[in-house]
Amino acid sequence: MKLYHPSFEHAISLTEDKVNVIIIENEMLFYTIISELKRQVNKVEGSFILSKNNAPINLDNYIEVITDIISFELSDKRFLPLITKQIESVCMNEENYLRTGELISLLENYFLDIVDESDCMAEPVYDIDVSSLIKSANFRLEHSFENLTEKIYEYVRLSAKYLGKRVFVFVNLKQFLSQEQLCELYKFFRYEKYHLVLMEGCIKYSLPNEERHIIDKDMCVI
Repeated sequence: MKLYHPSFEHAISLTEDKVNVIIIENEMLFYTIISELKRQVNKVEGSFILSKNNAPINLDNYIEVITDIISFELSDKRFLPLITKQIESVCMNEENYLRTGELISLLENYFLDIVDESDCMAEPVYDIDVSSLIKSANFRLEHSFENLTEKIYEYVRLSAKYLGKRVFVFVNLKQFLSQEQLCELYKFFRYEKYHLVLMEGCIKYSLPNEERHIIDKDMCVI
């Protein structure tokens, strides 16, 4: 895949063995480019072009942009509906179909027995299905991580698996991770075969496997 913007000298090749580091020293341009990319990810038209085999593809389907590394979270609202849908599918697959049916039948009989024991003028109107069982389990995403890199790993895995994202753009990530942590993050992306792009507002240290693209204060590509 390739990512292009008119401010770049040429399209940036997104490869699994390289981390693209885009350094934009001009503050106004830095803000403009990130804002535009963020809007396009949210399905608003813009100047970024993502292509595969030299043909444009829907940018919002493949790119995830993380601009606020402090407060970004694994959103229950975003991921849980897709996760519970997968759980429901597993409940009804060939291996678990009979077990699921037996559980529903057991619950129905249980409520009949409870009504008999309570000696009340009531009868259950059953609406027990797999969806209601899963809802009653009240699944939640794990939100406890030892460090920022663990949180990023899980966020990337979820975004790739359930949202189909393949390109992950982090803004000013080098301000928050050590060189050692970044090297481990780079290994993770290579192993998982995802594409990592760092957008930085200033030049910091350089690491192996980085492809640097610099736009200076005068908006000249170096």
